[in-house]
Order: sequence, then structure tokens, then C-alpha cells
Amino acid sequence: MTDHEFTLFAPAERIAPEQIAIEAPAVQAALELQPLLDAVPNVLLVLNRFRQVIYSNQALLDLLQIDDPTQIYGLRPGEVLQCGHAFENPGGCGTAEACSTCGAVQAILIGLSGKAAVKECRITTRSGSALDLRVWAKPLQVNGEICTVFAIADISDEKRRDILERIFLHDMHNTAALVMSYTDLMQDLETFSQVEQAQLKQQLHQIAFHMIRDIDTHRILMAAEANRLQLAPILTDAAEVLRDAQAEYHQYGHDQHIEIVVEPTPTPVRFTTDRSLVDRVIGNMVKNALEASTSGDAITLRVLPDTAGVTFAVHNPLPMPRKVQLQVFQRSYSTKGAGRGLGTYSIKLLSENYLQGKVWFESSEDAGTTFYTWYPRQMTT
Repeated sequence: MTDHEFTLFAPAERIAPEQIAIEAPAVQAALELQPLLDAVPNVLLVLNRFRQVIYSNQALLDLLQIDDPTQIYGLRPGEVLQCGHAFENPGGCGTAEACSTCGAVQAILIGLSGKAAVKECRITTRSGSALDLRVWAKPLQVNGEICTVFAIADISDEKRRDILERIFLHDMHNTAALVMSYTDLMQDLETFSQVEQAQLKQQLHQIAFHMIRDIDTHRILMAAEANRLQLAPILTDAAEVLRDAQAEYHQYGHDQHIEIVVEPTPTPVRFTTDRSLVDRVIGNMVKNALEASTSGDAITLRVLPDTAGVTFAVHNPLPMPRKVQLQVFQRSYSTKGAGRGLGTYSIKLLSENYLQGKVWFESSEDAGTTFYTWYPRQMTT
């Protein structure tokens, strides 16, 4: 098997450009309603049995800002849309391991099998932008050859609003419920000792702090997605970032019987960055690790300096299922139920799009799961 035939999911084989040049005009001749299809606002493609584009309506050409549709003939949808996974293997779109979870590839394969399908898919492009798409595939016979009509609607705005609203309302509801519980307790304040009264007031203050922080976090995330986030770089102590994250989530860990351990750094490690954004990234990493752990576990926070920058590592002892690993940084994916789970997406968005950093993870049965973020010693302006 050659490199171009290798695949971890859908078949990798393609037909040559010369054959595409024959198929494409035949499809256009068969589509007698082409002017009507060009008027459709959604992207509409016809794919041959190898999942290659042999027809595109005007909507996609306008999106790509090209005049000649032959520039994309022979490509697959993920390659046209610059999906990051489409370029992992020589076989292209559909052949990477992550493609097994892609609704677009799944719909196309169903369409080529002779059935209609509607799916949703999430794409992270090579430039780092996130797309949420609804796709339709329907079988089509063209001159005796099986093809599929493939339509795409961008539902990114719909998904973004839905997720942000759900998460915001979920967090605010939980916080408001806590406030109500504590105010109920404080109605009988005289029944508590002075020490207990002081603890109640301190805990209520912490709840209010977290409510304000949650509101600020959602405001920052919305600004980041709208490309209007302003940075304020300052000299930052890496160990202090971890200690602050430990303190912020100490009570949560204590309540769940999970220990948060910060490994000491032999010498101070400082770097220039937007401290408030880094705090939110590391806080999300710690929160995710806590949510992925069970009673009696310990999560470990480390600083790993190098000459060019500084790496933060947050480890928990449980491995991630492979299906989760393949989708972990996608905006709409969550292991926590519908409308949850922007944590890892926001880690990647803020780190790579704004803080000039890198994000990755390692997970195995033996070693558990570690998320890493790397930032340069000095941000470039």
C-alpha cells in the first residue's frame, strides 16, 4: 500500500485530474437546474464515488473568493475548507483517525451507499478558526455513476450563542443556588459561633468572587471569538500563577476529596504575557483536571521552563477515552452533556490565537492525562 492509499478511516483512493476533467462537465450537463442551484445561499457540492468535488455552486466560490471552480475540482470537502485533519495523512480528507468522528465524512459515506443523511460536524481549520456545520448528503446517479449531493450550512453563530448562553445560565444558576443556601443559613446567624459566622461570610464572599469571575470569563471568551480582545502584557511569575490556581480551586478540590499539588520550581521563572488570560487558561486546566478526577486522586501542577519560554503542565491520574481525545479541543464537543465543555476550546483559543502559545496533551492508561500550555518568554507586538 502506498502512502496515498493509507487510511485510518475512509478510503484514500482518488481518480486523476484528467478523469475529473471528464466527470465534471458531465455532471454540469446533467444538472439542468444549475442556475437555480447557484441561487441557493448554502454551499452545495456534487462528490464522486471517491468523495472528490466535481461540481460546486456559486455560494462556495463566493466563500472562497475564487472565480474558477476547477481550482477545487478533485479536492475533498475537508481540503476545500482547510480542515486541519485533512492534511495529516497523504490520503487527505477522511483518512485521519479523527475523521472517524467527523459528521461530514460520515454523511458522505452514507450518501454514497445510497441513503440520505443529515449530520453536524465541527471543524478546526489550519488557521485555528472553528466551524460548526450542518451537512446533508443525498445519493445521485450521473450517467450511471454513483455520486452524492453534499450541502453545507454554517451554524457556527447559532452554536456559539447556544453554548455560551447555556454555560452562562448553568454557571449563574449554580452560583445563585449557593448564594440562596448561604443566605438561608445566615437568617439563623445567632445559632452559629463567631468562628462559624466568620467562615460563612468568607464563603459567601468567595461565591460572589466566583460569580464575578464567571461573568468576566464569558465576556472575555465572547470578545476573543469576535477578534476584539485587547491584551495587557506584564512580567509574570510562573509559580505564582500555579499557586493562585491552587488557591482558587482549593475548596472545590477539598469538597471532592481531591488534592491539588504544586511542584516547587528550583528558581524563579518569569515571562511577559497577559496575566489575566493566562490565569484563566491555567484555571480552566485545573478545573478540567478536577472534573476528570475521582475522590482520593491528586492532580499535579508543574512549571517546565526552557530558554525560549515556559510550559505549564496539569496532570490527573485518569486517561481520556480515545474518542474524547480526538475531539477535545473542538468548540461544541463536551463530555459533560449538551451545552457544556468550552474549557479545552477556550484554553486553545486564548493560548494560540492571543498569547502566542501552544497547547497539547498526552493521555495513556499508565500515565494518566496531562495538558500542557507553552508561552514565549516575551510576547511579540
